Parts: sequence; C-alpha cells; structure tokens
Amino acid sequence: MKEDLSHIPVRCVQCGEIIDFGRHDRKFCSAACKNRWHNRRRYPDKTREVKRVLRILDNNRSILLRMMKLGIPSLDRL
Repeated sequence: MKEDLSHIPVRCVQCGEIIDFGRHDRKFCSAACKNRWHNRRRYPDKTREVKRVLRILDNNRSILLRMMKLGIPSLDRL
C-alpha cells in the first residue's frame, strides 16, 4: 500500500520556498532555482578563479616586460 505524501510540505533546496505543486519528491520550485543551485555547487567560489586568472595574467605581463627590457622583440611558440 502506497503512503500519501501530499500532506508533507516540501521546501525548495535553493530558496526555501514551500513547493505545493508537482511531484511529492520535487526539490526545486522553478528551473531558475535549479540552475542557481547547480551553478553554485559547480562554481562555489568565483573569486578564487578570478584571482587565479589575474595571477596568470600578471605573471605573463612581468615576463613580457623583462623581454622588452632585454630587447627580445618576439618569442616563438614551442
């Protein structure tokens, strides 16, 4: 015999809003909340990634400045 779970309130995992429609095992109130939740899980700290890219760019810039001071006009790719 199946248990009726329709009386149990379900909250959206992302925003916490009560979901009173759809399947009883629904996790999200909308596609937007589902996307936000998955994006937050996949990219938890964007500032870390931005800092990493800025560090790489800064390193490249310092290499190019040293090359200019040494009079090296170009560098072939390996």
